[in-house]
Amino acid sequence: MIRALPLLFLALGLPAQAAATNTQLKGDYFTATAWQADDPCVSTWVYIWSVTTATKGKGGSSVVEQGAWYSSYDTCTGASEFYQGTDLSGLRFTKGAASGSFVAEGYYSGATRTFSVDLTVGSDTTTSKGISNNRSRWSGGSMVIRSNSSYTSGSGTGTLDGLSATGATLSWGTSTSGTLTIETY
Repeated sequence: MIRALPLLFLALGLPAQAAATNTQLKGDYFTATAWQADDPCVSTWVYIWSVTTATKGKGGSSVVEQGAWYSSYDTCTGASEFYQGTDLSGLRFTKGAASGSFVAEGYYSGATRTFSVDLTVGSDTTTSKGISNNRSRWSGGSMVIRSNSSYTSGSGTGTLDGLSATGATLSWGTSTSGTLTIETY
């Protein structure tokens, strides 16, 4: 899935302004990526994540951090848009599934839109444990995950905005330490 990202981002041309998100990975986490290309002209991509971070100390609580990005590119008209999630309260994550909706704002248009997501992992999953250091790059940014964790990942199926999703990958687990860094530029 991640290997296909450069094509979309090359055509899409993400925002020129660099932005970085750093999240401590300590606790339960979930990530999902997916393509959608049912429309003969429009390709879309979504990336969503959720991390529950347990804070130390007496009476420590858990903090849930989430993020979502949605991009689209119309090869027939050349129109493109990049959306960043602003309200993710409608998303639900479970082991092996992501569903619900999120509100996002378009970077170029400033328009607000609601996107629906319904992804479920298939039966072919891999469970791993240990220290990992993964980097994915595309023309508009990069994602680095460093963690000491146990996690399960696998390919999935489902829909993005009601259209069939392809190339979906879901991963979930528990991290004892680590960071997730996403940069867009």
